[in-house]
Amino acid sequence: MNDRRVVPLVFRVYDAVPLAPVWVGLGLLLLLLAGSAVLLALLGLPLGQHLLSDLDLVQFAMLAYGPTAAVISLRAAQRNLRALAPTLDCSAELLEAEVERLASVPLRWFRISRLTCLALGVGFVFLAGSWDKGRPPLGDPLLTWVALLSGLLGWALGATIHLEIAHGLQFGRIGASLARVELLDESALHAFGRQGLRGVAVLLGVSMLFSILFFAPYGRESGTFFSLAFAAMAGLTLWLPARGVHARIVTARDAELARVNAGIVRAREANLASTGTVDARLSNLLAYRALLAGVRTWPFDLSTWVRFAVYVMLGLGSWLGGALVERLLGRALDS
Repeated sequence: MNDRRVVPLVFRVYDAVPLAPVWVGLGLLLLLLAGSAVLLALLGLPLGQHLLSDLDLVQFAMLAYGPTAAVISLRAAQRNLRALAPTLDCSAELLEAEVERLASVPLRWFRISRLTCLALGVGFVFLAGSWDKGRPPLGDPLLTWVALLSGLLGWALGATIHLEIAHGLQFGRIGASLARVELLDESALHAFGRQGLRGVAVLLGVSMLFSILFFAPYGRESGTFFSLAFAAMAGLTLWLPARGVHARIVTARDAELARVNAGIVRAREANLASTGTVDARLSNLLAYRALLAGVRTWPFDLSTWVRFAVYVMLGLGSWLGGALVERLLGRALDS
């Protein structure tokens, strides 16, 4: 199977421009608007109705947000991995190779995920509830425009989500094979948890922008699906970078517990056989065993869990809030 890795075009373009990613993203938004104005003119569709409508502007913002967030997330992941150097059993050369690897993806799977998301984006246009007054016939300029915009949105956001998952998989592999575990002080490994949180933050941005589309007909059709998908993806994104180091901590803890348990058995037998002073080694081993039993096996501290809960509630709240506002507006207009 072809596993050739490539650096996505978005990373190469943003690296080639000597500006912060946010400014490049703003430039991309302006470029999208200009290109769309030309396309709308060719299709014979009114610019004011389509290019400058609230919902279309949101979609353009999402098209610019996707690659910009991916680049910002990549650079944060590279800094995070370099910061993990003291806790990894690897040379500086190997670490730098892993840092560079974050910027590349297997070409075959990257193509598959983008094409799948493109197809899903186009497919939403053909849902029964996507049009208030019925779907235009095939070949109609309006249908062409909406399908193109929706497909491009699926393509761009599919790439962003794919890259976040790829980073999570790589951090998970590094944690499983290279992390140095100190059972009584796992704070240095919390960077694996922070990496997952960064991915959840990227998804939160997607979710909050997407929730604005709830006011469109297809938003009402698929809002529940997307809110549940966000919650599932948030959990997956937090879990992926941490799963490897979690397994490593569990293995180290269980091995140490087995060693301590064997020592407890020996100390107990020695105490039972002793006719003199009782050896304090048994009580020390029991206290140590209690410490080991309380070791956290996931690289998450309280702040990680709190921030994760806030991100998820904000993401779900944006969808629920959109649904509530849409329903209130509907009642007001019907009254």
